[in-house]
Amino acid sequence: MALRRQLLLLASLTLALPWAGCEYIREMEAGLREGQQAALTATAVAVDARLRSDRDLMTRIDASLMSVSQFGADSVLYAHRLPGPVVIDGYDDEWRGFAIPHQVLSGNQPHAQTAMGTHGDSLYAFIEVADSTRQFFDPSNTVAQADHLLLQIGEGMMLRIFSAAPGPVSVERHVGHDVWQREHLIRGVWNEREDSYALELRMPLGWSREGFALSAWNGTVHGDPPDALLPHALLREESLYSDVLAAFARPCVRLSLVAEGGWVIGAAGGLQVPANEQQSSEPLVRQILRRILGQPDYPHLPPDYPGRVSGDKLVKPGGNAWYRWSDSLVGRVVMPVNIPADDEMPAPALMLVAEQSMDSLHSLTSGAMGRLLWYTTVATLLAGVTLLAYASVLSWRIRRLSHAAQQVVDGEGRIRAQLPSSRSRDEIGDLARSYAALLQRLRHYNEYLETLSSKLSHELRTPLAIVRSSLDNLGELEHTAQQQVYLDRASDGAARLSRLLNSMSAASRLEQSLHQSERERMDLADLLGHLVESYRSVYAPRSLVMTYPEEGPLWVTGAPELLAQMCDKLVENAADFTGAEGYIEFNLSRQGRSIRLQVINTGPAIPDSLQGRLFDSLTSGRTGEGDHLGLGLYVVRLIVEFHQGQVRAFNHPDGGKVVFEITLPPAD
Repeated sequence: MALRRQLLLLASLTLALPWAGCEYIREMEAGLREGQQAALTATAVAVDARLRSDRDLMTRIDASLMSVSQFGADSVLYAHRLPGPVVIDGYDDEWRGFAIPHQVLSGNQPHAQTAMGTHGDSLYAFIEVADSTRQFFDPSNTVAQADHLLLQIGEGMMLRIFSAAPGPVSVERHVGHDVWQREHLIRGVWNEREDSYALELRMPLGWSREGFALSAWNGTVHGDPPDALLPHALLREESLYSDVLAAFARPCVRLSLVAEGGWVIGAAGGLQVPANEQQSSEPLVRQILRRILGQPDYPHLPPDYPGRVSGDKLVKPGGNAWYRWSDSLVGRVVMPVNIPADDEMPAPALMLVAEQSMDSLHSLTSGAMGRLLWYTTVATLLAGVTLLAYASVLSWRIRRLSHAAQQVVDGEGRIRAQLPSSRSRDEIGDLARSYAALLQRLRHYNEYLETLSSKLSHELRTPLAIVRSSLDNLGELEHTAQQQVYLDRASDGAARLSRLLNSMSAASRLEQSLHQSERERMDLADLLGHLVESYRSVYAPRSLVMTYPEEGPLWVTGAPELLAQMCDKLVENAADFTGAEGYIEFNLSRQGRSIRLQVINTGPAIPDSLQGRLFDSLTSGRTGEGDHLGLGLYVVRLIVEFHQGQVRAFNHPDGGKVVFEITLPPAD
């Protein structure tokens, strides 16, 4: 792997910084949630202490919830706080605009439902009764024979509401002994619909404190009105309780006093995000950040029913939990409020619900996450670019050192120049200086080896002449048969040593005289044809073949005597390895613009250890004793290089053959 890729891989380890930052922010968010839960609990404890410290307030709360204790949570009719007064006209347009839901009146035949609300000192009610056969009041008949409503306040007040036609209603109070008296504190309007009729009423708010019962009466059903109706507990959000809670409310915190069944009798604050804490980033960016941070697997918070805290199931005294609310989280603390009980009636159930949305916390963590990603991204890019630039400089220096080393050493392994020294004080500079010193020592050693043969041939000639003259003088003396054997061996050894010295001298002289040879334009095919004819008689009975598929001359520029000497060395080498019954082929052809000569002979394959080294000086593939120093193929390489060609040797693909290939440039 390249150095730049390695450093780039190391630079990618800086990506662990964003991961560590995300993990830290997740832990910080969990810690902040625990802190918010603790703050909510502290707020709930403070509100509970404030409520229990005011005995008058607790007494009033007890009175407000007394009807719930008497009649049960299922009988509650809730009067919502209205933003303004209602026009009494018998239409529900304003009620639908206020988004106030209808409640079914239990125990009624026919089916009836109502929506109730308060504003100021007035209680408003919109009542819809399903009745397809309506009977208006006829003065000739009794009110009981007409469609009407019975309204019971507490235990002592019974009212009936009826009308002779669509429009204002008539209200009468029962004063006893089947005597009814006109009541003027209630105003209402009767309105007709296709399968029902509707009444819109306004009455004093104080009547709701004593309990409330409402029943629709169908005039077609004969019988007398009941003495008592199914009572309902009328609850509403009272400003006194809300004012007490408002003193403890904070932004994004909602406090609620909740009766049994989840009905709210006092509330303050809200879960909306304050305007100064709105996210400044785009929603998509925030969504991506929230996906990176992850969202805890909390249950979803159902939509709030007006006047009720998210249903009964989630209002559990003593419960502290988190819920998912749209794209945010809501923390909730539920604390029971103990109301003093008397001997006759158990204390009504009352709970304090404190809720806080996580929008401000999400704003904090998302902002921190965004800044963390920005900082770590910039830091990662800077680290990556810096390491990449540093790796580029290092790789450039290493490539320059490698290129310089390639320029110093030629294709034959000779050191032609000196490696440039480096002034750098780092490890690469030390490596360059070490290479320069090493190549300098190798250069001196190679020069010594290249001149070794000429030095040996020069130094050994005089001792060898002395040995030969001594042997000649000994040959003239009388000696025994055993002494003659040793003299013959010494003479043979001296002769072999003389031939080796001659070969070494010839190679040295050739290397020195190459540049003095004259070149001429000649036909290589004609020269090779004459040489092969002479080789056939010299190396008989070996089979020598020349293949020349081209027509016309193959012109080259060179020295004929050197090219002939090159062919002599090649055929001599081939004859040594192919054996007496071997096969030697000279193949001459064109290869592109160059002229190629291949000498193919049968024989053993070139060993792997000699691949690429056969044409070096003093290298031979022959085994056993002999007077070969491995200079023949070295001479071939010198002649080919002199003619600006190339030479190589390889094993034939068919096996059992060796190929020596020479490529020469054509004549201009």
